[in-house]
Amino acid sequence: MRELVLLTCVVAACSAPQKRRGRPGSSTPFECNSRRAEYLVVGGFVAPEAGVSMVCDGSGPRIITWRTEAGDNRVEQTFALSTEQFEATWEQIDSTGWRFLQKDCGNPKKKGQPIYTIGVGDHETQVDLVCAGKELPFPYDRLVNELDLRAAGFGNDAGDPR
Repeated sequence: MRELVLLTCVVAACSAPQKRRGRPGSSTPFECNSRRAEYLVVGGFVAPEAGVSMVCDGSGPRIITWRTEAGDNRVEQTFALSTEQFEATWEQIDSTGWRFLQKDCGNPKKKGQPIYTIGVGDHETQVDLVCAGKELPFPYDRLVNELDLRAAGFGNDAGDPR
């Protein structure tokens, strides 16, 4: 009888719903805090305009990729992120020191080069950055690269993200 009671307690404890944690081993629950990181590139090689947004708000964490096609037709795809995916990417973005970056990255603007508009923010601070060029300087490049890496995780070998 005692074994049955113990087994019942163990099963009940293991099946109880767990609160989402911000990071593995963290004791604080996950909070979006209106965090977002996004970029828009005009004049890039993929499309006349393209962008990636990683957003966490009342709808939860997600990543949105988009590009314009012929006739200014906007093609957009949205994918839900797990809290772990969001936090891992946010940690990399946060480590760039985005709050303290110059609004203009200092690359000289040349005709025909892509222009990046980068936005990063949370419930306390919003920063908008502009950078021109095919190669962005450090750490502006890390902001774009981290978003691209997270967005690339939702495609198959043919490049079709479905």
